[in-house]
Parts: sequence; structure tokens; C-alpha cells
Amino acid sequence: MNRTTGVNVRARFHYETPGYDCVATPCGKRGCGTHPGANHGVHCPEWNYIVSDGTIAVSLQVFSGLYPRGRTIPPRGATMTTHAAFITDMDSREPNPCAYLDAGTCYSAGTTYCGAQEFFEAHGVPQYEQPESFWRALEAELLRRAKQKQDDRIYLCPTCHGCGTVPLPPGQLVGDASGEMHIVEPSPPEAP
Repeated sequence: MNRTTGVNVRARFHYETPGYDCVATPCGKRGCGTHPGANHGVHCPEWNYIVSDGTIAVSLQVFSGLYPRGRTIPPRGATMTTHAAFITDMDSREPNPCAYLDAGTCYSAGTTYCGAQEFFEAHGVPQYEQPESFWRALEAELLRRAKQKQDDRIYLCPTCHGCGTVPLPPGQLVGDASGEMHIVEPSPPEAP
């Protein structure tokens, strides 16, 4: 446990996604370079920073600004995403593969674009390796988001999976809007 932030951080890691110049050297994927002007363009390497407690993770993606052919601009925060091992939004009920959580899957629990830039401006330095103060600030962000997401947690009914309706088995007694009780009749077989 980090005594400063109070977060039980079990993983703190970063990696770089390489940039590309498909204008000068088309990669060939999905038709890149097969026709004049058909390419993925040019993009700088991306720096990715993650802190995780195993059930919640925060990832920060930074565009390095180090473009191919010597063009350089200041790095900027691109996205800051919360990954949760549980559902926090009824619109995101399908898990995605996720290497940041113990379960190996996660539910997107929110992404901010402006927040990523604000965070990087306040805590980051314009290089891939970041100082300890940056990591402590990212852990504090994890703690803040973990508390919020625990409050947002949605528990789905195991029968209806959150849709609110379930097919009733034949022979079950149910009430209608008028208060009368009826027995559910078997559905007729579907016509061929």
C-alpha cells in the first residue's frame, strides 16, 4: 500500500506504442499504399502509463510529439481511461480484453480527453520516463476514481441481466395491471 495515496497499487507500468509514417513507407495493412493517397498518414509514438489495484486501473495515453522525419511538437495528454472489473454503466455491459486487471477483462468506466491533457500538464515531464511525483499523482487519481466507481457499481439481476424482463415458465401464476391473476400458458409453436 502506498502510504501517501492510500491505494493498494499492485501494478505500475508503462510502455511505448511506436509511431509510423505510412506516407513515406506504407504498411500494407487494410489497403495502406495500394492506391495514391491511401495510407494511414503519420503519427507520433504514444506513451502509456498505467496504475492498477487489480480491480480498477487508470491508464493515461500521451502523444509524444516526436514525429517521423524530425517534426517535433510538445507532448500532450490524449486520453485518461478508467478500467473496472465490474459494470458501472448500463450501456457498457460487455467486457473487453484488458491486461491491466487481474480478471483479464474490463468494462470501460469512463474516458476523459481534456482531463488527460490537464493531468499531463500538471504532473508530467516532456519525456517517456516520468518522475516519482507523476506516479504518485496517477495513484491519487486511481484512488479518487476507485471510490467514485465503487459508488457507480451496477449489480445486474442474474435472471434478466439488467434488461428488466424475463420469460416466465408455463404454468406460473402472474398478476396483470388490473390485479387479476392468470396462469402463463405455453407459447404456441412457431410456424415453419
